[in-house]
Amino acid sequence: MKSVTEKVDFYTNAYTTTTQDQQFVDELRTIEDRHIISVEDEMPDRRVRPSLLTPVGDALGLVQSAATLILGKQYANIVFQAAEKGIQDEIDEQLRILNERGIKEEEVRKQIIEMRDQSYEMFEKSGNKVDVEGMKKRGEIGYYLYLLGTYSTTAAMRIGRKL
Repeated sequence: MKSVTEKVDFYTNAYTTTTQDQQFVDELRTIEDRHIISVEDEMPDRRVRPSLLTPVGDALGLVQSAATLILGKQYANIVFQAAEKGIQDEIDEQLRILNERGIKEEEVRKQIIEMRDQSYEMFEKSGNKVDVEGMKKRGEIGYYLYLLGTYSTTAAMRIGRKL
């Protein structure tokens, strides 16, 4: 799972041109590392194994990284935020499933909510937030790129959850 932060390193090397960009990526890396460690620590206790799709996810991450390099910083930020939004949507879906099934794992629920909220807060305060509604109103291609990134991330996570 460490490959997630390696993708962040790729983004860092390609696009951090200001101190603010660097601080954002450093904070993202720190938060993602903490999340990965937290999830990996829980896996043995919960008798969970990594998804069989982990190598596919790694390959798709490389494709996404290469695409953002080709597209440039503006579109890279859109793809980056779309992927985060897809992850946040999937976290919300997991919480909904826990509620529907009456699963009372408060520690797991608390951990999931904390991860989601940290992701929300990070983008809110970063200054890197993309104006999705504005792009939609203007009919910009970035809006469709955002939708594609969000849907593909969410779909990949849901498929992984089912395996």
